[in-house]
Formats: sequence, structure tokens, C-alpha cells
Amino acid sequence: METRYRGDYLRAETTADGILLLTFEGEGLEPWGTKREEHRLTGDCIREVNDALDYADEDASVRAVALTGGGGKYWSNGFDLTWMQASGSAAFDVQQEFEKLLARILVFPVPTLAVLNGHATAAGSMLALAFDYRIMRRDRGYFFMPAGDYGLVPTPGMTELMRAKTPSIMHTDLIVYAVRYTAADLLANAVISSSHDLAGMADAGFAFLRELLGRRPPYPNYRRTLKMIKVNTFYTAHHLLSATGPNMGFNGGRSSKL
Repeated sequence: METRYRGDYLRAETTADGILLLTFEGEGLEPWGTKREEHRLTGDCIREVNDALDYADEDASVRAVALTGGGGKYWSNGFDLTWMQASGSAAFDVQQEFEKLLARILVFPVPTLAVLNGHATAAGSMLALAFDYRIMRRDRGYFFMPAGDYGLVPTPGMTELMRAKTPSIMHTDLIVYAVRYTAADLLANAVISSSHDLAGMADAGFAFLRELLGRRPPYPNYRRTLKMIKVNTFYTAHHLLSATGPNMGFNGGRSSKL
């Protein structure tokens, strides 16, 4: 594979047949103490993901995008709450940047896949749901949304995304009560497409996307057509995520109008 982008938090590589693989990276500790292996979401991390997506948008040879956390036990552990709590009003700015990123991935103009090598929690679980499809490590990793445990309230856009991408039988447990789901649970509820051993995750992701791309000839005006189909399919979630939602509750901000 050829490296196309490398930042502090993300590496982007392309295969010869046009799959852009994004990999969260990080070792050691952030200056404020967060373990970088958790792939926590900060403003800088979100901007790097957007930079990589800009490349995919601009290069017509990119046919699909996948995002993995590599070989560790985390895909993404959500917002970096230590950083957010120390950042005053900037925390709400990052929340808004994240919602715009969710909206962008949700309707991205090529097929997208989240390769969940480990835990996808809180904002990390929502990021995974923004992708078209998900595959997950079979033997390790939880998927859950514990916002309420931290006094945070998912915005209407985040909530609609979770509702749109999971079956109704999961909504109360996932969104309200932060139930933890394994790969087997998610597979049974069709939230992921398959589960695999860690060593086979990358190959499984490539095989999934190549099979998807090979199913039929591309639509006319492929990227525009695909994006607009996604916009209409997930219209409410996309509309709400693209707007300025309420503060989830960071640093005393209002989490609702009530």
C-alpha cells in the first residue's frame, strides 16, 4: 500500500485497486495524561480524519474508505473527556466539529467501512455507526454509549443516527441504559456484517469492500448519485447532524432546552 497522509493521530494508505485505509495511531500518553492507544477524539484528531477524507474526495481513483484502530484493543474510546473538561468553551466547538464529521461520513460519496478491532465506546460507537458497514473483532471489544454516566445527553442528531443505524429493539438499551454489546450481540442484531479474529481483520475488510464494489457496475455520475441516495436514506440524521445542536453538557453547557 502507498502512504497518502500521515498525521499525529491518523495514517492514510491506498491499495492498488483504490481502497483508502485510514488507521488511528498513537503510543504513550498525551501531555494531559490520556493513553493515546485509546484513540480518543479531540479537535486535532477530528481535523486529521477530515483531511484524509478531503484526499478521498479529491482523488477520483479512491473507490472506498475504511477506518481501523490497528492491532490494539481500542477502535475509539470516544471523546477525550480529560481534554474536553479542561478546555472550556472549546469542548462545545469540538462537539460540533464531531457532529459535522458524522454527517460527512454518513453520506460520503463512496462505500465506507468501520473495521472495529476493539472497543468502540461513546462517541466512538457513534463514529462507527456513521459508516455504511461495520465488521468487528470476534473475541474482544465492547460497543456501547455511556453518555449518561458522565452527565452528557446525546444531541438530537446523534440520537437519530443511533436510531437510524440500529434496530428498534436496541434503542432503549443502547441509547438510554448504556448496555454493552459484544460482536456476537451486534451480529445477531445486524449492526455489524461479520466478526473475525484480530489477525484477519484487515484482510476481511478489504475482501468485504471488494465484494461490495464488484456486485454491479457503478451508477451513472456515481459519487453524486451515491451521496444523494445516502442523504435521502438518512435524511433526518444528516439534517440534524449538519445543524448546530445543543451542548451535550460539557463544562456546564446546556444539554437541552428543558
